[in-house]
Amino acid sequence: MSTVLKATMVEHSGDTSIEMVTPERARAIMVGAPTGPRDMRLVMALTEDIRNGLWRNSRHVVQFYPDGTLKSGREILMAVDRAAVPCTVYFETSYQDDVDDGFGFAVPGGDCAILDETGEFMMLDKSSLFIDVSYQRETAIHFAKSIKRKFRWSSFGTLLVARRPDGSFFVYDGGHRLLAANMIDAIEFVPCMVYEMQDKREESNAYIATNEERRRITPHDDFKAKCEAGVANAVFLRDLFAQDGYVVQPGGTRSVRCIKMMMNLASQDREILRQLWPLFVELHDGEFINESVVAPLFYIQKNSEGESLLRTKWHSKLVDLKASGIIKAAREAREYHRNKGVKTSARGVLDELNHGQRKEYSFKIK
Repeated sequence: MSTVLKATMVEHSGDTSIEMVTPERARAIMVGAPTGPRDMRLVMALTEDIRNGLWRNSRHVVQFYPDGTLKSGREILMAVDRAAVPCTVYFETSYQDDVDDGFGFAVPGGDCAILDETGEFMMLDKSSLFIDVSYQRETAIHFAKSIKRKFRWSSFGTLLVARRPDGSFFVYDGGHRLLAANMIDAIEFVPCMVYEMQDKREESNAYIATNEERRRITPHDDFKAKCEAGVANAVFLRDLFAQDGYVVQPGGTRSVRCIKMMMNLASQDREILRQLWPLFVELHDGEFINESVVAPLFYIQKNSEGESLLRTKWHSKLVDLKASGIIKAAREAREYHRNKGVKTSARGVLDELNHGQRKEYSFKIK
């Protein structure tokens, strides 16, 4: 038993029931519930189970706070709604922030509870580790290969592993890292934090909780980290933006929100981005840089046939259009052609630029 927080043991006092949930009831429960990252692969897998009659009410649990607010299990409710099939679901109302059966460890004077014991760090033979796809997302081979190509122990960290009653080891967090390690002959053992699990239900709840509680890194945070790490494209963009007092942040004046797209464009052609940046600044007039302006103009410049948007007549037309006019032209083209691609947006902007031009003097792209 963990004594790190000098916790006292208290009996779990959750109420449990098995209830019939219709799609309508599932939607009603989710209304007003806190939102967060969802595992859509799990949702799809559960949806298929329900549709195919493979659902087992003892396998997953929907948990509520004492006031009736949804605590966890949104994926289950989403699956019921998507499957459009009523099914029985295991409900649990938890008290003192408990979420599991058995015993928890309440911290005196606080509003939290330690719900299980600390795990055990182990270096395990990678061949002894398994992944149960019945309750978690299937691994994507391309993602595992990307980890393999730039493998680092410092980013590999530790796998979260459930030790089942029969002694077998199942990874419930870190499947892609395990798959990458399996591709590297030089790696035999991998670092793991191992937790004793009584059944698959406890294991799947640990998987859900791990994914729900994890705060995903935002593109802006990712950009800051890459700047500190000296990633060339990130440093290039940071310095480019700084020339005109622009910073990467989610909102506000003189901000760049679309940093993920900007990083993609920098990887395609930094020089074109450098040339067009003053035009982007002029068009936005101190407001945030809009992706719907940058993307089509970059595409046009990159694919032009001997022309340039920086040429005086095209530059003047763009300034007259303003950012709002460019966004409108791109949107109308996407709606008309029912295509959301950047090429379609670029065609819409080109139509505005070439309006009133003789064919031989129009701006052409490949």
